[in-house]
Amino acid sequence: MAGITEETALIQCGPCLYDGNAVEPRYCCVDCLEYLCTECIRDHRRNKLLREHKLLEQDEIPHNTELFKEMNKLSYFNKHPDAEVDQYCPSHDVLICSYCLQKDHKLCAGLCNTSCDLDEESRRKKVEQNIHDL
Repeated sequence: MAGITEETALIQCGPCLYDGNAVEPRYCCVDCLEYLCTECIRDHRRNKLLREHKLLEQDEIPHNTELFKEMNKLSYFNKHPDAEVDQYCPSHDVLICSYCLQKDHKLCAGLCNTSCDLDEESRRKKVEQNIHDL
């Protein structure tokens, strides 16, 4: 692994790592926030739902995707300005509208309506406060 820094060596292809293999990535998908090797990028580009994703090549790969995560969250508010953002996708950690749900998130697990989620969070905080007050 000549020319690879310690920081770069810690970055691995996400799908390969999921399968238990440590493979150096050559690409990064900004939309999925996932590093991809040369084999996995081919599958990523073939998938109809993923074809339009923004891909970065090796010299553009970020060592930390936190900035992309924050930018990705904000971009959903601009995609459909006339639509109400009323769903949360835990798989991608973003708030989405019904258009985004149908186009990009229909296969995501754990989608929830934000109003229900906020009610649940409010109840949880009240219980925590009541316990703390005891």
